[in-house]
Amino acid sequence: RAEIEDWWCLIDCWARIGRYDRIDAALNERLQAYPEDPTVHSALGRMALWRGNTQQAAAAAEAALRFDSGHREAHFIVGAVAVLEGRSEGAERPLERAIEGDGPTRWLAIDAAWTFRACMLRALGKHHEGKAAASSAMFHAQDYNVSAHVARITNAFHTTPKGDAIDARHL
Repeated sequence: RAEIEDWWCLIDCWARIGRYDRIDAALNERLQAYPEDPTVHSALGRMALWRGNTQQAAAAAEAALRFDSGHREAHFIVGAVAVLEGRSEGAERPLERAIEGDGPTRWLAIDAAWTFRACMLRALGKHHEGKAAASSAMFHAQDYNVSAHVARITNAFHTTPKGDAIDARHL
């Protein structure tokens, strides 16, 4: 029987090749064996988030936070859901806890948290802070991934408080 660290590596591999059916079965099996493991709940939340089911993602993240109030991945999911649902005011604290927390990250991609933070700040009219957050997302990206691409687009289309577009050639 694989150790839990090995199991998480396997889940990550399945996610990278799109075998979500295998992940669902493994997560449900793991949840039965470890119902109080916050990482299992956050993994369920991440899968729901990937599929666009924000209600299920939020419920799983809240379950993870009941077992570990500092769980960074769960805070990321709560913040991401708030941004996706247009509740930017409710995203600031959870995204801050995801980025600034000191707990393990497991599946948390800090660049994704910074990207959602950039989108949130832009929606709140905090344009220069949003531009800085998008730059942080690009800095934290391990390679040219989706978060880096979205951060570059977000950065390029930020506007000043007057509504003037910031010239992307100077980014």
